[in-house]
Amino acid sequence: SSFVPLFVYAIFGSSRQLAVGPVALVSLLVSNALSGIVDPNDKLYTELAILLAFM
Repeated sequence: SSFVPLFVYAIFGSSRQLAVGPVALVSLLVSNALSGIVDPNDKLYTELAILLAFM
C-alpha cells in the first residue's frame, strides 16, 4: 500500500536528491529489535537506536 505513492513521487517529485522509501518500516524494525533487548524507557535504548541509525 505504501509503494504506489513512492513511484508517483519518483516520477512527479520536485527534488532529484530526495531519498524516498519506506523508512517507517525500518523504524518499526529497529524499535522491535531493541525492545527485546533493552527497556524502551532506558537511556541505553535511545543510545542504541542512534547507533543503529548511523550504521
